[in-house]
Amino acid sequence: RRHLEEDGVPRRARSETMFRGTTHYASMAAMLCKDLGRADDLWSLTFSLLEMCAGALPWDKFYRRAMPREQKVKAKRRVLEEKRRLVAAVAHADPQAIEVLRPYARFLSYVPTQLREFMRELLPLRYESHPNYARLFSLLRSVGQDAECRAAA
Repeated sequence: RRHLEEDGVPRRARSETMFRGTTHYASMAAMLCKDLGRADDLWSLTFSLLEMCAGALPWDKFYRRAMPREQKVKAKRRVLEEKRRLVAAVAHADPQAIEVLRPYARFLSYVPTQLREFMRELLPLRYESHPNYARLFSLLRSVGQDAECRAAA
């Protein structure tokens, strides 16, 4: 269903929906079977970009399509928890100081700073939020343009 009404105002969120998407890239709201807004598309994009930058996602080993149904349910819960920890690591000022967030902080050290900033821009967004697309676009355009990347090339 469309997120916006004809006048550009978000439709009222449904209390529950069916899961739609790909577990690896789905937003946390999608995995919780909540109605999806613009921010959820951006979270899915973020998870795809993280995989491209790092070569894998922290939850790759927990979920496979060929799993039996009962294992899939547990695996999807685990993937959701992994996503929550990754987001917590992005949100925390010093994720290395919290033992459970250290692996995610290490993972994030392999992705461009701009992508971590992109994620921070998404943190406060909710179903009805209108993302700052200009800021997000600017962050993505700047990937690979800083002196650190040029020096590595």
